[in-house]
Amino acid sequence: MPRVKGPLFSATAKGSIGDALTYQEGYGGARVGSVPRHRDRQTAAQLGQRRRFSEAKWLWRGMDAATKADYEGLGAAKRMTGWQYWLRVFLSGELYADAGLYLPMHEGDGVIAHDFSKYGVNGGITGGVWHRAPSGPPLLSLDGTDDYVEVTGDTSHLNITAEPFSIVVRLRISAPLAGGIIYCRGLQSTDGYVLYYNSLGVIFFQTSQSGAFQQTRSSAGSIVTGTWLTVGISRKGASAGIYVNGVAKTQFPVAHTNPATSSRTIKVGIYDNKVSSPVKGRIASLLVVDRSLTEQEHLAWHKLLSCEG
Repeated sequence: MPRVKGPLFSATAKGSIGDALTYQEGYGGARVGSVPRHRDRQTAAQLGQRRRFSEAKWLWRGMDAATKADYEGLGAAKRMTGWQYWLRVFLSGELYADAGLYLPMHEGDGVIAHDFSKYGVNGGITGGVWHRAPSGPPLLSLDGTDDYVEVTGDTSHLNITAEPFSIVVRLRISAPLAGGIIYCRGLQSTDGYVLYYNSLGVIFFQTSQSGAFQQTRSSAGSIVTGTWLTVGISRKGASAGIYVNGVAKTQFPVAHTNPATSSRTIKVGIYDNKVSSPVKGRIASLLVVDRSLTEQEHLAWHKLLSCEG
């Protein structure tokens, strides 16, 4: 509606007519022009920044009071609110600077799981349904039949054999509990490594070589249905540890032998053949880092990712 002061066609007119025209002072009088509009070109960089902003928002909303208070204190020292300081930290990428792959999987539509790491190797979604809860971010649901995410781009930086690394995944498994592959980059008794669970809720981290494999296991009941969990592993040298919600859950550790190779495409929610052991439930925020996270770091990521349930 018009919000103009003064005669419409006079030199003293001020204000705007809807979103079409605006009167502005300048050059010794008033001038009329179109209302400025910000161009939304939806470039890749622009859309990427939007996704990062949205992710920062969801993580802040789900953050516990103690962690928010820490950011409030850090922000106050720089004349910023806690939210402003957190946003700067997240958008800078320093929080996940050592990530080789970071898929929040909160897009809400489409068939791409965008990688927030510096490598930008996106995953392709096959099947899957985006679930929108009354509050919280959109989440990807897998049907336990033929839904999965596959990263087919250049992930040579994750061709891990002897190097230390860690995986953190946020998930909620649906009943009935059956075996499922969380993260796969290998083939049993052939090469690579796999993170999976069985029908008893035991979590396995497996490394393989030609004709052999090794498995570090958690206790039974580490995976339960209908509950959001943060599952993680850390490997360094021959040792590997399993974590659930930031707490060490390794019950049967073994000495791991390095895979000779680890160069298959990364599958999330299904085995290498894209048929066996599909996950039924929701998976979000897959993170792979190029070092062995401590138990305290696994706990910190668990607290951060709790916005998802």
